[in-house]
Amino acid sequence: MTISPTPSLFTLGAVAALTLASGITPAAAQEARAVWSAVHENDYFAGTDQNYTSGVRFARFIEVEPGGFQFGIAERLFGARGDRDEVIYGLGLGQSLYTPTDTDAEAPLFDQRPYAAWLYSEYSLIRLGGGTADQLTVEFGTVGPDALGEEVQNNYHTLIGGEEAEGWDNQIRNELGVVVSYERKLRAQFSREIGNVGVGVDVTPYAGGSVGNIRSDVRAGAILRLGAGLDDDFGPPRINPASAGVGYFSPTQSNALYAYIGGQGRYVFNDITLEGSLFDDDDPVTVDIEETVGEIQGGIVWRIADWQLAYSQVWRTKQFEAQADNQRFGAVSIARRF
Repeated sequence: MTISPTPSLFTLGAVAALTLASGITPAAAQEARAVWSAVHENDYFAGTDQNYTSGVRFARFIEVEPGGFQFGIAERLFGARGDRDEVIYGLGLGQSLYTPTDTDAEAPLFDQRPYAAWLYSEYSLIRLGGGTADQLTVEFGTVGPDALGEEVQNNYHTLIGGEEAEGWDNQIRNELGVVVSYERKLRAQFSREIGNVGVGVDVTPYAGGSVGNIRSDVRAGAILRLGAGLDDDFGPPRINPASAGVGYFSPTQSNALYAYIGGQGRYVFNDITLEGSLFDDDDPVTVDIEETVGEIQGGIVWRIADWQLAYSQVWRTKQFEAQADNQRFGAVSIARRF
């Protein structure tokens, strides 16, 4: 198999657009209190290579001052107030990869997950205040060969001495897509300090949903956390549509450490990586989705000064009817506040 190292025009355009949209120097980022983060999710951490096999996302979140354009949007959408709330916007770039269980087969596999990749840029607008968080996220990108799933996976496997996946010719076809998501978190529903040792416990219920030709769903869940520094964030970053924090943290102490466990249930209306396009039935392999999907995750978050490290282990129920087993994968993130 010959793997072209040449990225698509879409990829170059997405990277260029993200770079130009950031429009901020390192000095300005420091003044604006920016958080840069990288997230990597992979089933390698669970000893498998199938289904949702890899996800990466790089993002930057910046607090904006009252009176600006984006604060004005947050006022209209979320009722943000300058004397009470923080407003943050984020820009990101990510890619998610999906493969069947049998990656040695070149022929289509009609009872396994289709090959698919989703390459996207991301914009988020967040309001924090009063123990609650509102987050609006817009993802724009492409599925199909232009999403470079074959190139990324097989070149990486070649680099580490692994076997190439042979069936990428059967992947979901090219289609531009958009996903608009909204979520509200209510951390103030329960919060307690344990003694006088700076350790606390809190519960963050949340609900939200997404709509788009790539995926649409409604979801709800909660996260229980135990440790120090709970007021500094809403949990570690993850890749949509997982239960996650907002991507931004504001440390109030030099060191913090907490463990957490959370669960999410969602009702899925459509998922292009499983059932193919809403508008075109030309995809070579599709499967019937499971409309109800559950997820449990647990992990640890460690913050040292302006650095934050996190690891999560995730258990996700079957996403399509012919799927043999539930899925496990890990998620690791690193973030730095400037």
